[in-house]
This record gives sequence, structure tokens and C-alpha cells, in this order.
Amino acid sequence: MNREIVKRVKVLAERPFQERPGSRAKDFFEIDKPALRPLPKEWFEQARYVTRRVPDNYHVEYENFYYSTPYTLYKQEVTVRATVSPSFTE
Repeated sequence: MNREIVKRVKVLAERPFQERPGSRAKDFFEIDKPALRPLPKEWFEQARYVTRRVPDNYHVEYENFYYSTPYTLYKQEVTVRATVSPSFTE
């Protein structure tokens, strides 16, 4: 079934436009393909962001874990960025 889908998509892409000259495949090879860049070496990782207010013990809670913050952030709102792998960015 996948092979048949690939064949039909190729036929559709090569079909000429109705309102202007060219086809989807021609536009791809002339415009889009030269502008493509290689994929990044590292995988994209989704992050979850939550906002917390820093309490008087300077530890913000995220999913029953507590993370320390600088005392200067007391009573301020901070954003927690949670990912599967650890990342330390400023």
C-alpha cells in the first residue's frame, strides 16, 4: 500500500498547475531543494514550561521534586523548563 501511495504522490507532484506554468515537483527542485540545509546532529527535544513563585525556602516544586533557586528570586515568579535529558542553559 505504501508503494502505491508513493507512486500516486509522485504522479500528483508532476502534474502541471492549472493557473500557472510548472508543477509542484519542478517548483520543489528549483526553489525549495537549493534552500534546504542538513538536519541538526542532535535530536529535537520537547520541553515543558511551568511557572512557579519562589517560596521562603527558595525551592520550587515540579512533579514532586524540589529545585533550589538563588535567594534573590524570593517571591518572584520563575519558569521551570523540564526535559527528559538534563540541559544547563542560561
